[in-house]
Amino acid sequence: MKRKRRGGSGGKAQGRGKGAAGKKKLKTAKRYACDLCGYHTSVKGSLTAHMRTHTGEKPYACVLCDYRASVKSSLTTHMRSHTGERPYACVLCDYRASQKGHLTTHMRVHTGERPYACDFCGFRASNSSDLTTHIRTHTGERPYACVLCDYRASTKGALTTHMRTHTGERPYACNLCDYRASQKGHLRSHIRRRHGGGI
Repeated sequence: MKRKRRGGSGGKAQGRGKGAAGKKKLKTAKRYACDLCGYHTSVKGSLTAHMRTHTGEKPYACVLCDYRASVKSSLTTHMRSHTGERPYACVLCDYRASQKGHLTTHMRVHTGERPYACDFCGFRASNSSDLTTHIRTHTGERPYACVLCDYRASTKGALTTHMRTHTGERPYACNLCDYRASQKGHLRSHIRRRHGGGI
């Protein structure tokens, strides 16, 4: 009987051990919660950084321009725009990037991977921004507005080109004559027609 009791108590002790382990797991779970949204994290510092998305606080300041960041890593990345540092190198060509994400996108040039799919047609893109631009061909969305007329564009580049109709800027210069163009395509056409060549 005594032996049976010992076995029974041993079984209970084992059960208590499992309960303690379970409690330990709960302690390492995502116990830091945002009071303003559903965000949870297991790291207190991550919650501190997250709260800045609500408060707009940007404590990390660039010493070379007015840029400010909410997290230190964003400032580190930004500083490369001043230093020209590109620490992420492609192993298949000479391309180098200032951000790891840019290198990931570039590698798809080599692999042919196009993970972003259009819900309206068979179009696939290698990056999310190209897919966003493509989707506008279906929706007709033109979020970029000219401040001088009613023109609206689906891409920022198209608006930049349009603005030159107001400013008269012609940044593309022919190296064979005095011709200048507001668009690179216009310069190509000029060289083909006038000089019988291409760029």
